[in-house]
Amino acid sequence: MLVDPKKINIGLTVFISVRTNEHDPEWLDDFANAISAMPEIQGV
Repeated sequence: MLVDPKKINIGLTVFISVRTNEHDPEWLDDFANAISAMPEIQGV
């Protein structure tokens, strides 16, 4: 269940750093496609 932050009057911003051993463009494309499917993520 997701909680609507506006309804409970709480704002939250999270910055996440991802480290990987993969550095090729194909991996980056796959990763970007996977996280873009998540509505919680606002930017890449």
